Amino acid sequence: KVEGLRICRLHQYLYIIAPTMTLPLVVATLALVASPARPQLTTPSRPTADSRRGGVHSEQSKDGQWSSELPAFSWFDPTRSFEERAAMLVGNMTAIERITQLVKFSPPIERLGVPGYNYHMEAAHGVATGGDVTVFPCSLARAASFDLDIERGVAATTQREARAKWNMYLHVTNHTPAYNSEGLSLTLYAPEMNLCRDPRWGRCQESRGEDPHLTSRFTVEFVKALQDSNGSKYLPVTAMLKDFPVYNLESSQPAGGTDWQVRTSYNAVVNAADLKQSFLPAFRAGTIEAGVETIMTSYHAINGIPATASPMLQDVLRDEWKFNGSVVSDGGAVTFILNFKYLNLSMTDNITAAAAAALNSGCDMNSGGFERAINPPSCSGCAPNMTGYAYAHLPEALARGMVDIETITRSATRLFELRMKLGFFDPPSLVPYTKLGRKDVDTNASRSLARRSAQESLVLLHASTSFPWNEKAIKKLAIIGPNANSTSVLLSDYNAPCGAPSKYVNVGLPGRKCRLVSILDGARAAMSASTTIVYEQGCNLTSQNTSGLEPATQAAQSSDATIIVVGLDSGFGPSHLEGEAHDRVNLTLPGLQMELIRRVLAVQPNSVVVVIS
Repeated sequence: KVEGLRICRLHQYLYIIAPTMTLPLVVATLALVASPARPQLTTPSRPTADSRRGGVHSEQSKDGQWSSELPAFSWFDPTRSFEERAAMLVGNMTAIERITQLVKFSPPIERLGVPGYNYHMEAAHGVATGGDVTVFPCSLARAASFDLDIERGVAATTQREARAKWNMYLHVTNHTPAYNSEGLSLTLYAPEMNLCRDPRWGRCQESRGEDPHLTSRFTVEFVKALQDSNGSKYLPVTAMLKDFPVYNLESSQPAGGTDWQVRTSYNAVVNAADLKQSFLPAFRAGTIEAGVETIMTSYHAINGIPATASPMLQDVLRDEWKFNGSVVSDGGAVTFILNFKYLNLSMTDNITAAAAAALNSGCDMNSGGFERAINPPSCSGCAPNMTGYAYAHLPEALARGMVDIETITRSATRLFELRMKLGFFDPPSLVPYTKLGRKDVDTNASRSLARRSAQESLVLLHASTSFPWNEKAIKKLAIIGPNANSTSVLLSDYNAPCGAPSKYVNVGLPGRKCRLVSILDGARAAMSASTTIVYEQGCNLTSQNTSGLEPATQAAQSSDATIIVVGLDSGFGPSHLEGEAHDRVNLTLPGLQMELIRRVLAVQPNSVVVVIS
């Protein structure tokens, strides 16, 4: 405080309140105290006269996305192109601010009117957040239907429900979903593109099987329907092709093992012909034919080069396929570059080199996750609001000349162009999806589509002469097996937490309870009232406890027909039999399931075996 002069620092601007000073003295004082030592790192670019538009968007303040005090800059001008606006916005950021926007949970920049944003929501078979959304069969099951109409319907429903959930949150809370908590996003992590050449791979359920052509056709239809704007310049959501490329290994341990991070350090050796003919066609189709907006890199290395620092990000994606969207790392993949000898570094070395290698290779965004547990909670000179991210070390890389400001600017501009395509910087009246809401989530039509998709995905492997059954001849039906009365097994990996408390309950969003129907309950509803239905579990999925085998055998023997429901469960990590971060080591049914089948078939040949895996 100096004789009528107060200097405050707000949002990195230097404001001067000088009621008793003349304008020349104010300007001179400002020049004296605001001279930057390192302008490329610490001094914000004051918006130019051309970039100011004056006033505010009154509509933007209505839905809570922007403060009513916020001046409108040129990047809020909907008459300009997305590319031009993104360049203007990023051009007015400091280098540090640009770096902070290169991560999955991007913090707000209030002085420029930039809200925080979470770039991540899973959507492999429906929106995977909320608890009151439609859950469809997994990708592998839908591919087994060979029905592209269903695939388009699934993607269109997912698009609509993702936007509706976003709008519902805005309506109730009057602000955008927090960039680091709620888990809502319009940047959807789907579809998984890699081939299931080995059915023991834990993520086969996310794939479309082993055929490049079938995978390509389903990819194109899914991405087109998911991003379909119906003629609007704004996108409803964006799709993401993952994980680029040649990814099909999680772990090398049986259930309960701990070696699930094999996927972060293995080297996939693939020849040029197999790469071009098998592993790249679906990615190429999703990029060139469908116009996908984002692509995710994988954890592992291809022929010795980490996927997140691969020349293919430029040579194949940008130069050959003319991809102009954003490239995103898988969670923690930037850090895992150090697992390989590519940089002649190790996990104990400075992670700055890995961050620089990824960014220079064309990885625009660092999607954290595992990195938060691996990297130190803070580091000297790290960018703020980026604890645990490898890209938090980019300021050091910039200072050491390992990356340049042009590369940082290019990646930040790509990410903001994506957000502008989603309509985040424009009046809601211009964005055609803002009226979607509760009425558009988990509708009767979407449930009907989920049911049809499940019916069409069934695969009949073998049929005896007694099948199909004459329902009227069945007076007593036995339903047996560890998955007969399970509903969780129906949901597959990456599903909405159906039945679990929704994060939105606390903000008053109306919910609709999920209706999960087990095979046992479905049979009870389908059979006539005169049919007696008995149920015995027989065994659980994995245990060696034989006490349930005899009751199950007796139930089958005393019935006219039996349905035996066996299989696996799925989820993240080694606590499940298959899923992300966990492969199987063989193709057999675990525990006593095969023994249960043998005993039942010995006494009741009129049986159907249903495998859910």
